[in-house]
Amino acid sequence: MQLNSLTNKFSILALCTAISACSSSSDISSTSSPTNNIPKETQAQPKSNIQVTPALARQASFENMSGKQFTETTSTSSTLYFGFDSSTLTKAAMDTLEAHAEYLNAKISAYLIIEGHTDSRGTPEYNIALAERRAKKVKTFLMNMGVNETQLTMISYGEEKLAMKGFSNHAHSANRRARLTYK
Repeated sequence: MQLNSLTNKFSILALCTAISACSSSSDISSTSSPTNNIPKETQAQPKSNIQVTPALARQASFENMSGKQFTETTSTSSTLYFGFDSSTLTKAAMDTLEAHAEYLNAKISAYLIIEGHTDSRGTPEYNIALAERRAKKVKTFLMNMGVNETQLTMISYGEEKLAMKGFSNHAHSANRRARLTYK
């Protein structure tokens, strides 16, 4: 009981310290500094002995995690977006898929469902085919990265499961996607 009380007091102290540090930072930034007139290229940069590469950052994000934890931590990157009438992967989508491929290669018991989606424009038949092309593109990319085909399943929903209803450009772009879900 005393330990919980001590922990709560320490947490409150840490919170107060953080709040006071944040409130004083605005005072500091409003004053002029001698380095404000120096071009950023010539200002001293902090040096680090550790080089953080994208692969190292991705490794740290899923190291020692179960599939469920991995998807929870990457929920914002579990949806890949496509251009109008396109199944071409963007650079951002490829970067996300590389992280998923590394995880799937490291954890062969993981199982990924790739759902293809489209916006509401076009015929239902065309949208099912386009959604399937999107899901196939994702599956092919992952397999080219060494992921075993038995870890991957595709579903083509077409326009059946819209992420956002409406006919605005924003709604249409939100619906042109492939969703990655771990089982």
